[in-house]
Amino acid sequence: MPPRFSDSPNARSKSITTVELDTHGILNRHATKNSAFQVGVSEDKGTRRTMEDSHSFVVDFDAIRGQGFFAVFDGHAGKHAAEWCGSHFHEYLLSSLHGSPNMPVPDLLNETFHKVDESLSRMCEESEGKIHSGCTAVTAFLRVEDAEGHQSFINATPSSPIAESPVSGHSNDHESSHSSGAESNGNTSSDQNKPEKKKFSNGSRIRKALKSLTGSVSYSSTSTPSTPRSTSPSASRRDVALGATVTIPPVTSRRVLYTANAGDARAVLSRAGKAVRLTYDHKGSDKQEAKRITDAGGFVMSGRVNGVLAVTRSLGDSSMKEFVVGAPYTTETELCDEDEFLVLACDGLWDVANDQSAIDLVREIGDAQAARPTPNYGFGGYGPPPPQQPIYDQKSPFDGDRFKPKKKINDPIFLVLFVLQFLGFAALSGIVLSSWVSSGGLGGGLGKPGGKTGTAVTLNRSAVYLLLLVTAAALLLSTAYLMLTRAFTRMIMHITLVLSILLNIGICVYYWITKYYSGAIIFTLIAILSVISYFGFRSRIPLASLLLQVVMDIAKHHKSVYVVAFIALFIQAALSVWFTFTAIATYAKYTPGNPGCASAGCSSGKVAGLVFFETFSFLWTSQVVKNVALATLAGGPFGAWYYFGPRDLGQMPAHPTTSAFGRASTLSLGSIAFGSLIVTLLELLKMLLNMARNNANADGHPVEACLACCAACFVGIIESMVEYFNRYAYIEIALYGKPYIAAAKDTWRLFKDRGIDALVNDSLVGMTMTWGGYIIGLLSSLFAYLYLRFTAPSYNADGNYTAPLLLFAFLIGLQCSLTLSSAIEAGVSTIFVGLAEDPQVLAIRAPELFGLIATTYPHVTSGVPNG
Repeated sequence: MPPRFSDSPNARSKSITTVELDTHGILNRHATKNSAFQVGVSEDKGTRRTMEDSHSFVVDFDAIRGQGFFAVFDGHAGKHAAEWCGSHFHEYLLSSLHGSPNMPVPDLLNETFHKVDESLSRMCEESEGKIHSGCTAVTAFLRVEDAEGHQSFINATPSSPIAESPVSGHSNDHESSHSSGAESNGNTSSDQNKPEKKKFSNGSRIRKALKSLTGSVSYSSTSTPSTPRSTSPSASRRDVALGATVTIPPVTSRRVLYTANAGDARAVLSRAGKAVRLTYDHKGSDKQEAKRITDAGGFVMSGRVNGVLAVTRSLGDSSMKEFVVGAPYTTETELCDEDEFLVLACDGLWDVANDQSAIDLVREIGDAQAARPTPNYGFGGYGPPPPQQPIYDQKSPFDGDRFKPKKKINDPIFLVLFVLQFLGFAALSGIVLSSWVSSGGLGGGLGKPGGKTGTAVTLNRSAVYLLLLVTAAALLLSTAYLMLTRAFTRMIMHITLVLSILLNIGICVYYWITKYYSGAIIFTLIAILSVISYFGFRSRIPLASLLLQVVMDIAKHHKSVYVVAFIALFIQAALSVWFTFTAIATYAKYTPGNPGCASAGCSSGKVAGLVFFETFSFLWTSQVVKNVALATLAGGPFGAWYYFGPRDLGQMPAHPTTSAFGRASTLSLGSIAFGSLIVTLLELLKMLLNMARNNANADGHPVEACLACCAACFVGIIESMVEYFNRYAYIEIALYGKPYIAAAKDTWRLFKDRGIDALVNDSLVGMTMTWGGYIIGLLSSLFAYLYLRFTAPSYNADGNYTAPLLLFAFLIGLQCSLTLSSAIEAGVSTIFVGLAEDPQVLAIRAPELFGLIATTYPHVTSGVPNG
């Protein structure tokens, strides 16, 4: 009878031939009459923290003497799937045997694998994704049957797996560490009533059936997965003593070994000392499996399914079940006198030993229970090197035009407009500052007692000192915030959100106490919203924390991240100081009645117009500085890390940050200015609405004030959404050299495909950084308020300049902080853009992050189709 190998009808792979399996010896020889066997178990969690593998064996399975079931389950992404299979797989098989007694055993094994896989998927759905682990599996069912393949000698129907199976065993879980090769091995042998033959002979016994296993928890004999139980060989033997029925098959019966596997767990039979592989490794490096996966809409990169899982078939793994099926490969082997033992092992053994090496090692063990040292064979460096298999990729993830943008100036019109407005601001600043300096300023000092800080009718040098102090405080607070983020990566989510709530409440209480009612009402609403947002986003913190950890790890090895951030911060601070002096000098030169106004050209309207232009120029330039820094980091250290890997791999460009800055400040500056102008106009509109609200409050018009406040909030929401959208557009510009419109279209395509909700939720890191900037802006504003309250400058005797100064202080603090935090946001946003364009690459750079994203948002881990 020729050997029978079969694949699941549900899998789209061809049947595997004997030659492809590199089989030694001849299968399906005459049956052995041995009726007893030994089982040895060895397991090791390697360097992992916990044991994620399990095993199961049942001797006298289905209450038939000499029949047995043996299995190994190699877990990944958690231990639940492997533990559950170790406790319940044999029950599902027994149920299939009783439910379809005339069905061929390979078909029964296939049915059992699918039922177990479906049960694990249901448990994942019922746990709402909390249980998402999987496991590879190899099972061996040693069946006693007559010549026709039936069990005609059975007269009675068995009762339960425990009563029917006098000896059964399940591994116990052990908490510890683990490497990619957690191993366990066991062996079984069968003796007959014949004189003992010489060791290593082709003789008449199945000497050892070695089974590789690992930790698993025992459950009840019922099919309910959640009911715990404890089983042991001694307990089962007591069941026999109490009267459990065991059928003794006739001596003419044959013994047939049915094996099934999904994944890279393997069964190898020793036939006269020759290794006969009875299973097939389902790996992404196999071209047939890779084709099946790509036909289903997935991809295989570096031998991993969707860049994550190294095996193409497994039990569980519900988030990838569309590609990673549970369909097994089955074999049917009639045992003969030359068959000595069977080795079942996970990849922990096969990664360090080939089939024949494992067989040779086991043959040297005299006792099945001595299988324990087997893992040390590989860990001790005695095994041969792992077999090298060619990597099969449908397409290299590094193909394309990454970091190869066309050398042309994008959006030249906005580049010219930006340069002109900046030159205009510089010219105006030179005029007013020259006049202000020549007049010697307008007296006063830094908070003189008694309010004697000048006699001007408008802002004076005391206001300059105030805003300089605010800028210094913003610099200090921004630096402290960066250090806090660097030192407490995984705690930063909770820290910033909790602190923001406490700060909002504190400011709210202070404003109520000081009877600053308009500010108190606003901050009361803000405090309530911050509390609600914390509870709403708390479930997203684990993923966001991991994102932040990866970004900070990159920054550890690329100091240019902090260099760019600090340079941008100091440029932003210098720009803020320049704007402050220019605004003060403009007030001094053109305010009517001011000693510095010697001509008839002074008017309040001119002051308002010039200050408006200066504010517009400051905001636009500030936005451009921040976004140039973002593009530099995205196209430099973060983009280079994503596409070329760490620097020590030798593939990263020599000076990625310098090159990225050169592109961002020249060729792409017009595109960055274009996007920044949109945000600037919205921010100006919001400022005007806030000024209208303040004027309405001052004039005693609460309805107008309320409407202006609502309008400002609405514009602020739009501004935040556009700024969030633009951040991804700037990444596209930095990585691929696109103009703004093209980058915006690709960003919108990304949002539509991924779902804006998913991206917003997963960008909690960016929200946390924004909260940090918000806190620093509020502290700067509070500092300015306290300064004005306790120094009482003469120019603010009636409080008319309180609101503008608080606004300026908040703006300076917010801009300084956001510039610094843009370094972190650049890394997070670059990962998401890269994930959309080339998701396979992230699986190489950060497997843990990719796995968590794949589990939470499976759709996000496939590339966005070009459109």
